[in-house]
Amino acid sequence: MTTLAERIAHLSPAQRTLLLAKIRPAAHTVDLRSEAELAPSIVPAQPFSASGGAPKRVFLTGATGFLGAFLLHELLGQTWTNIHCLVRAATPVEGLEKVRQALSRYGLETPDFSVRIVPVCGDLAQPWLGMGEIRFQELSGVVDLVLHNGALVNFMYPYGRLKPANVLGTVEALRLACLGRAKPFHYVSTLSVFGNEEPYAPEGFREDDSVGPNADLDSGYSQSKWVAEQLVREASSRGLPAAIYRPATLAGDSRTGTWNTDDFFCRVLKGCVQLGSVPDEDMPFNLIPVDFAAKAVVRLATQASSLGRTFHLDGGCPVSSRYLADWLIEFGYPLERVHFEKWLERVRAAVTRSTDHPLLPLWPALEVPYVVAREGRRPPGGSRYDCRATLALLERQGMICPRVDKDLMNRYVRYFITTGFLPEPAANPHAIHS
Repeated sequence: MTTLAERIAHLSPAQRTLLLAKIRPAAHTVDLRSEAELAPSIVPAQPFSASGGAPKRVFLTGATGFLGAFLLHELLGQTWTNIHCLVRAATPVEGLEKVRQALSRYGLETPDFSVRIVPVCGDLAQPWLGMGEIRFQELSGVVDLVLHNGALVNFMYPYGRLKPANVLGTVEALRLACLGRAKPFHYVSTLSVFGNEEPYAPEGFREDDSVGPNADLDSGYSQSKWVAEQLVREASSRGLPAAIYRPATLAGDSRTGTWNTDDFFCRVLKGCVQLGSVPDEDMPFNLIPVDFAAKAVVRLATQASSLGRTFHLDGGCPVSSRYLADWLIEFGYPLERVHFEKWLERVRAAVTRSTDHPLLPLWPALEVPYVVAREGRRPPGGSRYDCRATLALLERQGMICPRVDKDLMNRYVRYFITTGFLPEPAANPHAIHS
C-alpha cells in the first residue's frame, strides 16, 4: 500500500491545489474557543507566595527533545536546582538513560549529569501525565517551579492528533502547578501561534499581542499551541503565576553547529542539495540558535519579574532564503535557481522515485510557506514579530543573540558534513576549513 505522501506525489498541480484547498479549511472546523476552556477545578489551592530564593526543584517536560536537552543543560549550568524530568520510560533507570542519550546526542553530556536529574516516568498525553494520581500529587508537593516545554511537534498532523500531548498535557501540567501551594508556571509556546495573520503594527506582532480563534492558523500544531496558550492565560487569571515564551524556528547550537537534522528546515536544506536546485523565492526565515533560546528561557524563568509576561525569542533579523542559497553555493554546492513551480515538479519526481527522500514527509505541506511569501504578506528583511523588548532585556543582562550570518551558516554546514547529513561538496572543499 502506498503512503499518503506517495499518493499526493502523483497528483497533478491542479489536483494538489484542490486537495490543499479542501484540507486547510477543514482544519478550522475545530472550535478552538471551546477547546480553550479550562476546567473550573484547575485553580491554585493556595495563593502564590514568593519566597525570594531560587527554586530548589524544577519539573521539566520535554527534556529529551532538541530544545528540552538544551534547557536541561542550562538548568544544570545556571542553577543549583534538582531537575525532575518527565520521560516516557518503564523504570527510572531507563528514563535516566534516555535523558543521558538526549544530552549526548547534542554534545551536552557532563560527567556528573545524573547527580541532580530525577527521572519521572510518565507520558505527556495521559491523565496525571501518565504517572498516576498518587505520584502526581507527591511530585506537586515537592517541586517549586514548572517549566512546561514538552509537546508533539509535527506540522502534518491535524489538531485532533496533537491535542492529547499539546493541549491535554498542558492541562495536566497546570493541574500539577495548582495543587497545594501555587508554583510558577513557565510555558514554552511558539511564534506560530500567530499563523498567517497580518501583524497589527509595522514592527510586527508584539509580545502582548494575540490572535483570535478564527485566525488563519494553518496547521494543527499552531492550533494546538494557540489553545494551550489560552489555557495558561486562563490559569494565570485565576492566580497561577505564569510566563510564556514564544521561540522562533530553532537553529543549531551557535557554538558547535549541532542541529536537530530531522526538523523541517534541515529536511528542506538537504532536499535542495540532493535535487541540485532551490526555489527562486525570497522567503524570510525567523531563526534563533537553540543554545541562546535555552539560555534565555532559563535566565528569565528564574527571575520573579518575568511572571505575568510573554517573551518573543527571535533574532530580530529574518534570514532570506536567497541568502541561504548564496551561502550554500559559495560553500561549494552546485544549486540551480528555478521557478518555484518547476522546483515543486522536481520534488514530485524525486519523492516518487524514492521512499526515503528528505522531502517526502513534507511533500503535502511544501507549497504553503512559499504561497505566503509570494502573497507579499511581509517584505523580505522585515520581521513579522517584534522581539525588541525581550532582546533589550536580555542584552541588559549581558546576553546577545548570535546572528545567523555567513560564518554561522558555515559552522552549521560543517556540522552537517561531519555527521554525514550532507555530502562534502565537490567544488570549493576548502570552505569546510574556513
